[in-house]
Amino acid sequence: KLITYDTIQVYVDSIKAEAHRFIISHPGSYVALQRFLRHEMPKNFDPVVADKEFNELFDEDLRQTPTGKIIANKIAIAKKSQIGKEAIDFSQTTLDDKVFKLSSLRGKYVLVDFWASWCKPCRAENPFVVKAYNKYEDQNFEIVGVSLDADKESWKKAVKKDGLPWIHVSDLKFWKNEVAVQYGINSVPSNFLVNPEGVIIAKNLRGDALTERLSDIFDKIE
Repeated sequence: KLITYDTIQVYVDSIKAEAHRFIISHPGSYVALQRFLRHEMPKNFDPVVADKEFNELFDEDLRQTPTGKIIANKIAIAKKSQIGKEAIDFSQTTLDDKVFKLSSLRGKYVLVDFWASWCKPCRAENPFVVKAYNKYEDQNFEIVGVSLDADKESWKKAVKKDGLPWIHVSDLKFWKNEVAVQYGINSVPSNFLVNPEGVIIAKNLRGDALTERLSDIFDKIE
Protein backbone atom coordinates (compact mmCIF):
# COMPACT_ATOMS: atom_id res chain seq x y z
CA LYS A 1 0.00 0.00 0.00
CA LEU A 2 1.30 3.43 -0.97
CA ILE A 3 2.17 5.60 2.04
CA THR A 4 0.87 9.11 1.44
CA TYR A 5 1.86 12.41 3.06
CA ASP A 6 -1.52 12.45 4.87
CA THR A 7 -0.87 8.99 6.30
CA ILE A 8 2.52 10.08 7.60
CA GLN A 9 1.03 13.27 9.06
CA VAL A 10 -1.62 11.30 10.95
CA TYR A 11 1.16 9.14 12.39
CA VAL A 12 3.23 12.18 13.36
CA ASP A 13 0.21 13.87 14.96
CA SER A 14 -0.57 10.74 16.99
CA ILE A 15 2.99 10.62 18.32
CA LYS A 16 2.82 14.29 19.25
CA ALA A 17 -0.53 13.81 21.02
CA GLU A 18 0.81 10.83 22.98
CA ALA A 19 3.92 12.80 23.95
CA HIS A 20 1.73 15.70 25.13
CA ARG A 21 -0.33 13.34 27.31
CA PHE A 22 2.85 11.95 28.85
CA ILE A 23 4.27 15.42 29.51
CA ILE A 24 1.22 16.77 31.34
CA SER A 25 0.89 13.52 33.29
CA HIS A 26 4.54 13.47 34.45
CA PRO A 27 5.53 17.10 35.13
CA GLY A 28 8.18 16.06 37.65
CA SER A 29 9.93 13.80 35.15
CA TYR A 30 13.17 14.64 33.35
CA VAL A 31 11.95 12.43 30.49
CA ALA A 32 8.88 14.65 30.21
CA LEU A 33 11.18 17.68 30.02
CA GLN A 34 13.12 16.05 27.20
CA ARG A 35 9.90 15.25 25.36
CA PHE A 36 8.75 18.82 25.85
CA LEU A 37 11.86 20.01 24.03
CA ARG A 38 11.42 17.50 21.23
CA HIS A 39 7.66 17.55 20.69
CA GLU A 40 6.32 20.84 22.04
CA MET A 41 8.90 23.11 20.41
CA PRO A 42 8.87 22.31 16.69
CA LYS A 43 9.55 24.78 13.90
CA ASN A 44 7.46 27.93 14.34
CA PHE A 45 6.38 27.08 17.88
CA ASP A 46 4.63 29.86 19.79
CA PRO A 47 7.16 31.07 22.40
CA VAL A 48 4.49 32.66 24.58
CA VAL A 49 2.55 29.40 24.86
CA ALA A 50 5.75 27.39 25.32
CA ASP A 51 6.99 29.73 28.05
CA LYS A 52 3.70 29.47 29.97
CA GLU A 53 3.63 25.66 29.78
CA PHE A 54 7.32 25.34 30.60
CA ASN A 55 6.98 27.39 33.79
CA GLU A 56 3.68 25.85 34.85
CA LEU A 57 4.58 22.21 34.22
CA PHE A 58 8.16 22.00 35.49
CA ASP A 59 9.61 23.04 38.81
CA GLU A 60 12.69 25.22 39.26
CA ASP A 61 15.06 22.25 39.65
CA LEU A 62 14.05 20.81 36.27
CA ARG A 63 14.12 24.21 34.60
CA GLN A 64 17.72 24.64 35.75
CA THR A 65 18.92 21.35 34.23
CA PRO A 66 20.91 21.42 30.96
CA THR A 67 17.78 20.48 29.00
CA GLY A 68 15.76 23.09 30.88
CA LYS A 69 18.30 25.77 30.02
CA ILE A 70 18.21 24.78 26.34
CA ILE A 71 14.42 25.15 26.38
CA ALA A 72 14.59 28.54 28.13
CA ASN A 73 17.18 29.78 25.64
CA LYS A 74 15.13 28.64 22.63
CA ILE A 75 12.06 30.40 24.02
CA ALA A 76 14.03 33.61 24.65
CA ILE A 77 15.42 33.61 21.10
CA ALA A 78 12.01 32.86 19.57
CA LYS A 79 10.46 35.77 21.48
CA LYS A 80 12.97 38.14 19.89
CA SER A 81 11.90 37.16 16.38
CA GLN A 82 8.14 37.17 16.83
CA ILE A 83 5.81 39.11 14.56
CA GLY A 84 5.59 42.62 15.96
CA LYS A 85 9.18 42.64 17.23
CA GLU A 86 11.94 44.73 15.71
CA ALA A 87 14.10 42.56 13.47
CA ILE A 88 17.49 41.83 15.00
CA ASP A 89 20.12 43.82 13.16
CA PHE A 90 23.14 41.96 11.81
CA SER A 91 26.26 42.32 9.71
CA GLN A 92 27.58 39.59 7.44
CA THR A 93 29.76 39.16 4.36
CA THR A 94 28.36 39.17 0.83
CA LEU A 95 29.36 36.91 -2.06
CA ASP A 96 31.74 39.62 -3.29
CA ASP A 97 33.36 39.91 0.16
CA LYS A 98 31.74 43.16 1.26
CA VAL A 99 30.18 43.74 4.68
CA PHE A 100 26.41 44.12 4.57
CA LYS A 101 24.26 45.39 7.45
CA LEU A 102 20.52 44.76 7.61
CA SER A 103 19.76 48.21 9.02
CA SER A 104 21.21 49.75 5.83
CA LEU A 105 17.88 48.82 4.22
CA ARG A 106 15.75 50.68 6.77
CA GLY A 107 12.95 52.40 4.87
CA LYS A 108 12.31 49.37 2.63
CA TYR A 109 10.23 46.23 2.96
CA VAL A 110 12.79 43.44 3.34
CA LEU A 111 12.50 39.68 3.18
CA VAL A 112 15.23 38.03 5.26
CA ASP A 113 15.39 34.61 3.63
CA PHE A 114 17.29 31.74 5.28
CA TRP A 115 18.28 28.99 2.83
CA ALA A 116 21.20 26.86 1.59
CA SER A 117 22.41 25.37 -1.67
CA TRP A 118 22.18 21.84 -0.20
CA CYS A 119 18.55 22.33 0.92
CA LYS A 120 16.17 20.79 -1.66
CA PRO A 121 13.02 22.46 -0.24
CA CYS A 122 14.86 25.80 -0.42
CA ARG A 123 15.79 25.27 -4.04
CA ALA A 124 12.18 24.28 -4.81
CA GLU A 125 10.99 27.46 -3.08
CA ASN A 126 13.38 29.77 -4.94
CA PRO A 127 11.20 30.20 -8.08
CA PHE A 128 8.41 31.62 -5.90
CA VAL A 129 10.83 34.05 -4.27
CA VAL A 130 12.16 35.09 -7.69
CA LYS A 131 8.59 35.65 -8.86
CA ALA A 132 7.88 37.98 -5.92
CA TYR A 133 11.17 39.82 -6.34
CA ASN A 134 10.68 40.41 -10.06
CA LYS A 135 7.21 41.79 -9.43
CA TYR A 136 8.05 44.14 -6.55
CA GLU A 137 11.75 44.99 -6.73
CA ASP A 138 10.96 48.48 -7.99
CA GLN A 139 8.40 49.10 -5.24
CA ASN A 140 10.58 49.61 -2.18
CA PHE A 141 11.18 45.88 -1.71
CA GLU A 142 14.47 44.01 -1.21
CA ILE A 143 15.54 40.49 -0.30
CA VAL A 144 18.51 39.42 1.80
CA GLY A 145 19.38 35.76 1.39
CA VAL A 146 21.21 34.35 4.41
CA SER A 147 22.94 31.13 3.36
CA LEU A 148 23.64 28.28 5.75
CA ASP A 149 26.26 26.94 3.38
CA ALA A 150 29.74 25.95 4.46
CA ASP A 151 31.28 25.99 0.98
CA LYS A 152 31.38 29.30 -0.88
CA GLU A 153 31.63 27.79 -4.34
CA SER A 154 28.49 25.67 -3.84
CA TRP A 155 26.66 28.74 -2.51
CA LYS A 156 27.81 30.84 -5.48
CA LYS A 157 26.80 28.20 -8.03
CA ALA A 158 23.33 27.84 -6.52
CA VAL A 159 22.76 31.61 -6.60
CA LYS A 160 23.71 31.69 -10.29
CA LYS A 161 21.80 28.54 -11.29
CA ASP A 162 18.58 29.59 -9.55
CA GLY A 163 18.87 33.18 -10.80
CA LEU A 164 18.71 34.97 -7.45
CA PRO A 165 19.55 38.64 -8.13
CA TRP A 166 19.21 40.02 -4.62
CA ILE A 167 21.64 40.53 -1.72
CA HIS A 168 23.35 37.36 -0.45
CA VAL A 169 25.31 36.96 2.78
CA SER A 170 26.87 34.16 4.82
CA ASP A 171 29.65 33.41 7.28
CA LEU A 172 29.94 29.84 5.89
CA LYS A 173 29.37 28.28 9.32
CA PHE A 174 26.58 25.89 8.27
CA TRP A 175 23.95 25.57 11.04
CA LYS A 176 26.12 27.76 13.29
CA ASN A 177 25.65 30.74 10.99
CA GLU A 178 25.58 33.60 13.49
CA VAL A 179 22.50 35.27 12.01
CA ALA A 180 20.62 31.96 11.94
CA VAL A 181 21.50 31.41 15.60
CA GLN A 182 20.30 34.93 16.48
CA TYR A 183 16.98 34.26 14.78
CA GLY A 184 16.57 30.76 16.24
CA ILE A 185 16.58 29.05 12.85
CA ASN A 186 16.38 25.27 13.19
CA SER A 187 15.15 24.43 9.68
CA VAL A 188 15.29 25.95 6.21
CA PRO A 189 13.73 27.49 4.25
CA SER A 190 12.62 30.11 6.78
CA ASN A 191 11.92 33.78 6.21
CA PHE A 192 10.89 37.01 7.91
CA LEU A 193 9.18 39.95 6.23
CA VAL A 194 10.30 43.25 7.76
CA ASN A 195 8.55 46.59 7.23
CA PRO A 196 10.28 49.95 6.55
CA GLU A 197 10.44 50.64 10.30
CA GLY A 198 12.38 47.41 10.84
CA VAL A 199 9.51 45.49 12.44
CA ILE A 200 8.73 41.85 11.59
CA ILE A 201 5.25 41.71 10.04
CA ALA A 202 5.14 38.13 8.71
CA LYS A 203 7.07 34.86 8.91
CA ASN A 204 7.59 31.84 6.69
CA LEU A 205 5.67 32.98 3.64
CA ARG A 206 5.92 29.96 1.36
CA GLY A 207 4.86 29.47 -2.25
CA ASP A 208 2.58 32.19 -3.59
CA ALA A 209 1.91 33.46 -0.04
CA LEU A 210 4.86 35.86 -0.36
CA THR A 211 3.57 37.46 -3.58
CA GLU A 212 0.06 37.62 -2.13
CA ARG A 213 1.25 39.37 1.04
CA LEU A 214 3.31 41.87 -0.94
CA SER A 215 0.33 42.50 -3.18
CA ASP A 216 -1.74 43.35 -0.12
CA ILE A 217 0.96 45.77 1.07
CA PHE A 218 1.66 47.58 -2.17
CA ASP A 219 -1.97 47.73 -3.33
CA LYS A 220 -2.80 49.59 -0.11
CA ILE A 221 0.11 51.96 -0.63
CA GLU A 222 -1.16 52.77 -4.10
